[in-house]
Amino acid sequence: MSGKKLFTAINDYTVVDLETCGLYGEERKKVIEISALRFRDDKLTDKFSTLVNPKMHIPNKITQLTDITDEMAESAPVIKDILPDFIDFIGDDVLIGHNIEAFDYKIISELSMGAVSNSYIDTYRLAQRCLPELPNHKLETLAQHLGLSIDDMHRSEYDCILTQQLYVNLKPLCGKTISPKFYSPKPTTKAQYSYAQVDPNFSDNNPMLGKTCIVYGAFQQLSVEQIKRLFDVIGARYVDFFCYSADILILGDEMHKKYLFGIYDDTINSYLKLKKPILSEYDFVRYGKIIFSEKGGFKEFKVNFDVVGKNFCLTGEFDVDSRENVINRLTNLGAIAKNNVIKSLDYLIVGNKGSELYKSGSKGGKVEKAEDFNSKGANIQIISEKDFIKTEVLEYV
Repeated sequence: MSGKKLFTAINDYTVVDLETCGLYGEERKKVIEISALRFRDDKLTDKFSTLVNPKMHIPNKITQLTDITDEMAESAPVIKDILPDFIDFIGDDVLIGHNIEAFDYKIISELSMGAVSNSYIDTYRLAQRCLPELPNHKLETLAQHLGLSIDDMHRSEYDCILTQQLYVNLKPLCGKTISPKFYSPKPTTKAQYSYAQVDPNFSDNNPMLGKTCIVYGAFQQLSVEQIKRLFDVIGARYVDFFCYSADILILGDEMHKKYLFGIYDDTINSYLKLKKPILSEYDFVRYGKIIFSEKGGFKEFKVNFDVVGKNFCLTGEFDVDSRENVINRLTNLGAIAKNNVIKSLDYLIVGNKGSELYKSGSKGGKVEKAEDFNSKGANIQIISEKDFIKTEVLEYV
């Protein structure tokens, strides 16, 4: 896969989507429907869409999801016969798709023997950066958030239309704020962030004591539970909704970057009218370290491996936090969460309780599946929680 990933607002592009017999293994490459919709100035001008005969039985779960049956695909062309026309149709357009980086583009590249090298925009990754406050960034979740219809999802042509509508909604954000350099998932050194608002000599005069603080946007450094514990330590009141009585607005990292670039939503606009302080996530954590971190007992979440752009899956129960929060934290650091073990997985992380079972010989289904893939040439690292994740009590500054 040699195409360049973009985070830009453009008007001319082609949206692509595949439906396949499965999400991993050989089933993943068995295409049953392929669509490409060409847009010029954000308007549909042409389309390429066809069912594909996968030359295998379409699993029942896929038929239930897509309504595509063996009978429907039987008279359709095979992928090798229509792929040249598909490649000719997309030309050198920028390709747009939801999770295109991990799924559609990889499959097209493999089937075409690397003949496709178009630049691409992944609306899944784009939505993660533009809408970090959402619980997940599935196409269905995003469509519901934006009030888009999802009645015909999981048919490739309709998913292309839905993805294009999503992209049009994200463009006002990505055109002004998104760039790979600016949106690095995590700084390589803390010096990369400015703490200009933090006075290192105020520890005896806690400016947040008794204050009501709105927390808005996802945090990279701390989970919700840790944020609340830090508020208890500081002696401030935590709220996660807008209220006119608030004294301080604290913005999660990505939300704060949008604020710095003048991208204001209704919540920020309403707060700006109050003419009260706005802090970033890093300023807030810095305050906590300076004031009472020795007494707080909350932990900072770190990982010992490179996770940016890596596929990971969890198994077992975790000591450091709930599985959901571990997934959210790793995703915020730039990793890609997978519900199941797949051949292209980079890390299978075994929770501490699962780790004990693993040591005693009870590996569990996910570990066994990862080992089976590895025996067939995959390179999945099976790593225990204690080796993968490091937690440290935030040091007193």
